[in-house]
Amino acid sequence: MTEITNPRQAFELMGIPELHDRAFHSNSHGELFHMMDYIQLARYAVTNRSVMEGMTDDIMEMVSLHVMGAYITSVIEWTDANWERPDSAFQHMPRLVSDMFSLK
Repeated sequence: MTEITNPRQAFELMGIPELHDRAFHSNSHGELFHMMDYIQLARYAVTNRSVMEGMTDDIMEMVSLHVMGAYITSVIEWTDANWERPDSAFQHMPRLVSDMFSLK
């Protein structure tokens, strides 16, 4: 299992490195605690995946991380189109991703 130790690594592993800087600069007060959420989201994707028959653990890990990245990208695209301050979504990502999972 990949050890995820920093936000930039989490964004890269989830296939969304282009969103790292936007998330980093999203808090108008300069607070960065929300960046730890992305480490947790990536760790969640790695540890809470269902193993599919015929897939090795490393392939399943990669797929799970990219699925989480796709969820985050979908949330950002939606907030860009619908929120007055869409960058604030980066501080609420765990709840927004959870809400998105519950829509299934």
